[in-house]
Amino acid sequence: MRIQPDNPLLVYSGRIDWSHSHAPVFIFPCTSVSVRFTGQVLKVHVENRHAYWDNFLGYLLDGEQSVLRLPEDGTTECEIPIKDGGEHELLLFKRQDACHEMVFPGLEIGEGERLLPARENPKRRMEVYGDSVSAGEVSEAVEYVGKPDPVHNGEYSNSWYSCAWMTARKLDAQIHDIAQGGIALLDGRITKYTFRRNGAGTPGHLRIPEAEEMAGELAAYIRTLRIPGWEEEDL
Repeated sequence: MRIQPDNPLLVYSGRIDWSHSHAPVFIFPCTSVSVRFTGQVLKVHVENRHAYWDNFLGYLLDGEQSVLRLPEDGTTECEIPIKDGGEHELLLFKRQDACHEMVFPGLEIGEGERLLPARENPKRRMEVYGDSVSAGEVSEAVEYVGKPDPVHNGEYSNSWYSCAWMTARKLDAQIHDIAQGGIALLDGRITKYTFRRNGAGTPGHLRIPEAEEMAGELAAYIRTLRIPGWEEEDL
């Protein structure tokens, strides 16, 4: 049974190009769509627009994370294996920055199965403007903690383990991660936070343990800002 991307039971997060309702475009890391469904059949339709590196699509199925390799260009059907029937929850997300764009034409579940309301996004919202570190580039190269980045072709990049998304999860906040390798933001009006081990971590990019450490510090710092509407009693 084909599910169109504008189905109201799907829940999206991130900055998405909705110029065409049946072909939303995911550009930035952490952009995601959530769905709950029944059955043992799940096929995701993707059109990849390759720019550089190998491109990968991340997903969590019932809380277990995995990854799909995408072809360089063109539309493909990605079948996600499901062991058991019953109800399932999928979070499909963009692992990488604008090394590629991804069009999401929809998905398929088994005939006669049901689409269920997806979990709502958190009420809190975070918007991050950053570079490759905020995108989670090379984050999965944990065997290179304290060492220069390994030679790679995009396979170590995972926005799920970016400091940005880790911080959002610690704060129970929705994430819009406007991050791209090679860019930075300088603005004198911004409140400054400095990582405790700034300049003393892994050269190149944060690995997962360091991103977790930084996310903990940043979440604690954000809690001190007393942002209107972010207090627990306001949620």
